[in-house]
Amino acid sequence: LGNTAGNFPQREIFAALRCLLGDGDRLLLGLGLYQAAHADEELQALGDLFSSAANCEFGLRFLDACGGKADHRLTFARAEDDPAEAGVKVVRMCYRFPRATVLTVDAKSIAFPKGAVLQWTESRRYPQGGVAAYLWKHGLAVVSHRQEGNHAVLLTRLRSRRARR
Repeated sequence: LGNTAGNFPQREIFAALRCLLGDGDRLLLGLGLYQAAHADEELQALGDLFSSAANCEFGLRFLDACGGKADHRLTFARAEDDPAEAGVKVVRMCYRFPRATVLTVDAKSIAFPKGAVLQWTESRRYPQGGVAAYLWKHGLAVVSHRQEGNHAVLLTRLRSRRARR
């Protein structure tokens, strides 16, 4: 899973993943990292990337599909601590409606007043040097890993039954 686990509440996603793994199974995870000493700058740069025209061209297509008008200049990022997970940062991408807008999905219409904010994506970043302990807390052991800049690929397995007690 390449950065997909970071899009969900952590307790829920890691519990779901553990349920899918048997004792001999392995899970390959890709996680985004941050350096604690440069967290604000790195998360701001990530927010800028998320709100770029190229990224929003794909990410905001749902607005066009639902009857809205996508404009990347109306997006912004918020980076904050994950309230449920110490050390984990959450970057949320939001869209501010420039005027009252009604989006229609199937037969359901949802009205957004002018200035309303819609969060359209969420991504987590994990502290460099703390990922193995973090995954251990969630029931996974790191078998092997490789880090390139602010990204890590980790081969994981279930913690041993003895360690889970």
